[in-house]
Amino acid sequence: MAAYLLRRTAVSVVVLIGISMIVFLLLHLVYPLPGLDVLGIGARPVQVAAWNRDHGFTQPVIVQYWHYVVGLLHGDLGYSYKLNQSIASLFEERWARSLYLSGTSLALALLATIALGSYQAGRRRLGDRVATGLEYTLYAMPHYVLYLLAIQVLAFAWPVLPYQASQATSLLAVMADWRSIVLPITCSATPSCR
Repeated sequence: MAAYLLRRTAVSVVVLIGISMIVFLLLHLVYPLPGLDVLGIGARPVQVAAWNRDHGFTQPVIVQYWHYVVGLLHGDLGYSYKLNQSIASLFEERWARSLYLSGTSLALALLATIALGSYQAGRRRLGDRVATGLEYTLYAMPHYVLYLLAIQVLAFAWPVLPYQASQATSLLAVMADWRSIVLPITCSATPSCR
Protein backbone atom coordinates (compact mmCIF):
# COMPACT_ATOMS: atom_id res chain seq x y z
CA MET A 1 0.00 0.00 0.00
CA ALA A 2 2.83 2.42 0.86
CA ALA A 3 4.56 1.66 -2.45
CA TYR A 4 1.33 2.33 -4.33
CA LEU A 5 0.83 5.69 -2.56
CA LEU A 6 4.45 6.65 -3.20
CA ARG A 7 4.12 5.74 -6.88
CA ARG A 8 0.86 7.71 -7.24
CA THR A 9 2.43 10.72 -5.49
CA ALA A 10 5.41 10.62 -7.86
CA VAL A 11 3.11 10.44 -10.88
CA SER A 12 1.09 13.39 -9.53
CA VAL A 13 4.25 15.47 -9.09
CA VAL A 14 5.36 14.69 -12.65
CA VAL A 15 1.90 15.62 -13.97
CA LEU A 16 1.93 18.92 -12.04
CA ILE A 17 5.37 19.78 -13.38
CA GLY A 18 4.24 18.95 -16.92
CA ILE A 19 1.12 21.07 -16.59
CA SER A 20 3.09 24.00 -15.19
CA MET A 21 5.54 23.78 -18.12
CA ILE A 22 2.75 23.65 -20.70
CA VAL A 23 0.88 26.58 -19.14
CA PHE A 24 4.10 28.60 -18.84
CA LEU A 25 4.99 27.96 -22.49
CA LEU A 26 1.47 28.80 -23.68
CA LEU A 27 1.52 32.07 -21.73
CA HIS A 28 4.93 32.83 -23.19
CA LEU A 29 3.60 32.23 -26.71
CA VAL A 30 0.61 34.51 -26.10
CA TYR A 31 2.62 37.25 -24.34
CA PRO A 32 6.29 36.83 -25.30
CA LEU A 33 7.14 40.39 -24.20
CA PRO A 34 4.41 41.66 -21.85
CA GLY A 35 5.86 45.14 -21.40
CA LEU A 36 3.52 46.62 -24.00
CA ASP A 37 0.46 45.15 -22.26
CA VAL A 38 1.57 46.43 -18.86
CA LEU A 39 2.72 49.89 -19.94
CA GLY A 40 -0.01 50.44 -22.53
CA ILE A 41 0.01 51.31 -26.19
CA GLY A 42 1.19 54.85 -25.43
CA ALA A 43 4.57 53.59 -24.19
CA ARG A 44 7.61 54.16 -26.36
CA PRO A 45 9.50 51.12 -27.66
CA VAL A 46 12.52 52.08 -25.53
CA GLN A 47 10.37 52.02 -22.37
CA VAL A 48 8.83 48.66 -23.33
CA ALA A 49 12.25 47.14 -24.01
CA ALA A 50 13.62 48.48 -20.70
CA TRP A 51 10.62 47.12 -18.77
CA ASN A 52 10.96 43.68 -20.38
CA ARG A 53 14.70 43.63 -19.65
CA ASP A 54 14.26 44.78 -16.03
CA HIS A 55 11.64 42.09 -15.36
CA GLY A 56 13.61 39.27 -16.99
CA PHE A 57 11.42 38.73 -20.04
CA THR A 58 14.33 38.95 -22.46
CA GLN A 59 16.03 35.90 -20.94
CA PRO A 60 15.62 32.45 -22.54
CA VAL A 61 12.31 30.73 -21.76
CA ILE A 62 13.98 27.94 -19.75
CA VAL A 63 15.65 30.54 -17.50
CA GLN A 64 12.34 32.35 -17.02
CA TYR A 65 10.67 29.06 -16.12
CA TRP A 66 13.44 28.24 -13.64
CA HIS A 67 13.00 31.62 -11.91
CA TYR A 68 9.24 31.01 -11.86
CA VAL A 69 9.64 27.59 -10.19
CA VAL A 70 12.20 28.86 -7.66
CA GLY A 71 9.88 31.75 -6.82
CA LEU A 72 6.96 29.35 -6.31
CA LEU A 73 9.05 27.14 -4.04
CA HIS A 74 9.90 30.20 -1.94
CA GLY A 75 6.26 31.30 -1.74
CA ASP A 76 6.52 34.07 -4.33
CA LEU A 77 3.27 33.81 -6.32
CA GLY A 78 4.09 36.78 -8.53
CA TYR A 79 2.67 40.24 -9.00
CA SER A 80 -0.55 41.51 -10.58
CA TYR A 81 0.36 44.49 -12.74
CA LYS A 82 -3.33 45.08 -13.46
CA LEU A 83 -4.21 45.45 -9.77
CA ASN A 84 -0.75 46.75 -8.78
CA GLN A 85 -0.56 44.27 -5.92
CA SER A 86 1.24 41.04 -5.11
CA ILE A 87 -0.68 37.82 -5.69
CA ALA A 88 0.03 36.79 -2.09
CA SER A 89 -1.74 39.89 -0.76
CA LEU A 90 -4.66 39.31 -3.13
CA PHE A 91 -4.86 35.72 -1.90
CA GLU A 92 -4.83 36.92 1.72
CA GLU A 93 -7.72 39.28 1.02
CA ARG A 94 -9.91 36.77 -0.80
CA TRP A 95 -9.17 33.25 0.44
CA ALA A 96 -11.96 33.14 3.03
CA ARG A 97 -14.63 34.29 0.61
CA SER A 98 -13.43 31.91 -2.12
CA LEU A 99 -13.30 29.02 0.34
CA TYR A 100 -16.83 29.77 1.52
CA LEU A 101 -18.27 29.98 -2.00
CA SER A 102 -16.37 26.89 -3.22
CA GLY A 103 -17.14 24.84 -0.11
CA THR A 104 -20.83 25.71 -0.18
CA SER A 105 -20.98 24.93 -3.91
CA LEU A 106 -19.29 21.58 -3.35
CA ALA A 107 -21.64 20.69 -0.49
CA LEU A 108 -24.67 21.64 -2.60
CA ALA A 109 -23.34 19.60 -5.54
CA LEU A 110 -22.76 16.55 -3.33
CA LEU A 111 -26.25 16.77 -1.81
CA ALA A 112 -27.89 17.16 -5.21
CA THR A 113 -25.83 14.38 -6.76
CA ILE A 114 -26.50 11.90 -3.95
CA ALA A 115 -30.22 12.72 -3.85
CA LEU A 116 -30.62 12.53 -7.62
CA GLY A 117 -28.54 9.36 -7.91
CA SER A 118 -30.49 7.65 -5.14
CA TYR A 119 -33.78 8.63 -6.75
CA GLN A 120 -32.71 7.36 -10.16
CA ALA A 121 -31.31 4.10 -8.78
CA GLY A 122 -34.57 3.24 -7.05
CA ARG A 123 -37.07 4.12 -9.75
CA ARG A 124 -37.33 3.79 -13.49
CA ARG A 125 -40.35 5.96 -14.19
CA LEU A 126 -41.20 9.19 -15.96
CA GLY A 127 -39.51 11.23 -13.21
CA ASP A 128 -36.29 9.31 -13.80
CA ARG A 129 -36.41 10.04 -17.52
CA VAL A 130 -37.03 13.75 -16.85
CA ALA A 131 -34.13 13.83 -14.36
CA THR A 132 -31.84 12.07 -16.86
CA GLY A 133 -32.83 14.52 -19.60
CA LEU A 134 -32.14 17.43 -17.26
CA GLU A 135 -28.75 15.96 -16.35
CA TYR A 136 -27.76 15.59 -20.00
CA THR A 137 -28.92 19.13 -20.75
CA LEU A 138 -26.86 20.55 -17.88
CA TYR A 139 -23.91 18.37 -18.85
CA ALA A 140 -23.94 19.68 -22.41
CA MET A 141 -24.44 23.32 -21.40
CA PRO A 142 -21.35 25.39 -20.54
CA HIS A 143 -21.65 26.70 -16.98
CA TYR A 144 -21.23 30.33 -18.02
CA VAL A 145 -24.30 29.97 -20.30
CA LEU A 146 -26.25 28.48 -17.39
CA TYR A 147 -25.14 31.37 -15.20
CA LEU A 148 -26.23 33.95 -17.78
CA LEU A 149 -29.61 32.23 -18.15
CA ALA A 150 -30.05 32.13 -14.37
CA ILE A 151 -29.26 35.84 -14.14
CA GLN A 152 -31.69 36.62 -16.95
CA VAL A 153 -34.52 34.66 -15.34
CA LEU A 154 -33.95 35.14 -11.60
CA ALA A 155 -32.56 38.69 -11.61
CA PHE A 156 -34.29 40.41 -14.52
CA ALA A 157 -37.42 38.52 -15.65
CA TRP A 158 -38.48 37.62 -12.08
CA PRO A 159 -36.32 39.87 -9.88
CA VAL A 160 -36.04 37.60 -6.84
CA LEU A 161 -32.22 37.62 -6.58
CA PRO A 162 -29.61 40.31 -7.21
CA TYR A 163 -27.62 39.86 -10.41
CA GLN A 164 -24.28 40.59 -8.76
CA ALA A 165 -22.54 38.78 -5.92
CA SER A 166 -21.81 40.59 -2.69
CA GLN A 167 -18.76 42.85 -2.89
CA ALA A 168 -18.19 42.68 0.87
CA THR A 169 -14.65 41.79 1.89
CA SER A 170 -15.35 40.04 5.18
CA LEU A 171 -16.70 36.50 5.25
CA LEU A 172 -19.39 37.39 7.82
CA ALA A 173 -20.71 40.19 5.63
CA VAL A 174 -20.87 37.85 2.64
CA MET A 175 -22.73 35.22 4.69
CA ALA A 176 -25.14 37.85 6.04
CA ASP A 177 -26.04 38.94 2.52
CA TRP A 178 -27.14 35.42 1.56
CA ARG A 179 -29.37 36.49 -1.34
CA SER A 180 -26.38 37.82 -3.25
CA ILE A 181 -24.54 34.48 -3.16
CA VAL A 182 -27.38 32.15 -4.16
CA LEU A 183 -26.75 32.52 -7.91
CA PRO A 184 -22.94 32.12 -7.75
CA ILE A 185 -23.18 29.09 -5.45
CA THR A 186 -25.92 27.38 -7.44
CA CYS A 187 -24.25 27.96 -10.80
CA SER A 188 -20.86 26.88 -9.44
CA ALA A 189 -22.38 23.69 -8.04
CA THR A 190 -24.21 22.72 -11.22
CA PRO A 191 -21.15 21.66 -13.28
CA SER A 192 -19.93 19.63 -10.28
CA CYS A 193 -23.19 17.67 -10.28
CA ARG A 194 -22.30 16.30 -13.70
